[in-house]
Amino acid sequence: MNKNPLIEVLGDKFQVNIDTVEFSVSDVHVPSLGVTKMTTTSPDGEALAMSTNRKPIAGAHQRHPLQVRYRQLREHFGKNGVLFVEGSLFGFRYGQNVHTSARLRSGCVAALRRIRDQIGFTSTTEVWERWKGGDIELYRVDLAVNFDLGSESAVRALIKRLAHQLIGRNTNCHAYDGYVSLAPQRARKYCVAGYAKGPQLRSKLNRSKSDVNFARLVSECQSLLRVEVRLRRPELKKLGLSRAMDWTPERARDVFRQYVGKLPALNVTSGPVSEDEFNAIPPKLRSVFFLHKLGADLASIFPARTLARYRAKFRILGIDIACPNLESAPLNASLSIHPVRTPKWLIDAGMAPPKVRRMAPSTTKA
Repeated sequence: MNKNPLIEVLGDKFQVNIDTVEFSVSDVHVPSLGVTKMTTTSPDGEALAMSTNRKPIAGAHQRHPLQVRYRQLREHFGKNGVLFVEGSLFGFRYGQNVHTSARLRSGCVAALRRIRDQIGFTSTTEVWERWKGGDIELYRVDLAVNFDLGSESAVRALIKRLAHQLIGRNTNCHAYDGYVSLAPQRARKYCVAGYAKGPQLRSKLNRSKSDVNFARLVSECQSLLRVEVRLRRPELKKLGLSRAMDWTPERARDVFRQYVGKLPALNVTSGPVSEDEFNAIPPKLRSVFFLHKLGADLASIFPARTLARYRAKFRILGIDIACPNLESAPLNASLSIHPVRTPKWLIDAGMAPPKVRRMAPSTTKA
């Protein structure tokens, strides 16, 4: 059976980029955010909790702001509460979210330091040590990998192919120009999205014309397919990854492989039957294959159990007969795809996290 081509090209040490994260930390005292507040009261009018509206915290180069909220329960009024943070942690710090890092815990702590400097919240040294150890509650984590396909047209062709398969299978998904996502249960637990990164960045370029480094980054991203795995709180709990201490770069890679594997990976048939295709199909399956190529509704011809058996046999051949035949050939997804690492010039410009060098094991004898 054909493997998922996106997983096949990953290798062992591919770069995972953490993008949007939602998290909270407790035992924080925020004097004032300067925004409106909402108070929850009991039927007798007794105040039960206080929550603020969101306050944006400007990021580097005025891009990727973080949104913060503060909440206190009645028993903590005037004392400590919970601070909620949402946004692209590394985009906030470096001014771009294309090439980031898989080190979630350090990203959260660095964001908290900058938020503290801007809004003046206070907390004890012991509490900071807990945060550094990963005592941070997570509500959403987005993992992304950038694939270079060589051209924007190749990216759009692959996205169309994925959309064709997802829609052809009546899968819960979202699809529009340059974007497709697998979104079971309306993405309440997770979704897997693929989109053309170049056009998205170009839309932001007009606001950053004076930023030469950002313009260069946009230019180099025109052939990138961005694949994102977006995990919500229920899925994070299911995976045992609901706190920052649970995450490592290796775990992020494993999770990315697991969820990208849910995307369709079989061959989409196209056009009339060729001689090569005819010879590659076992004789007992050729009549079914001909009907599929002609666009026949196989579900109205074969009983459900028989059709399920045929689909299983074609899956062994790497062919998806659940997806309608295309009029023209789609892009071969196994060609010219490779995951992209952070360019050195972006690190040198201070716009991306530096590479972490591992210490060589000591050879000194006791």
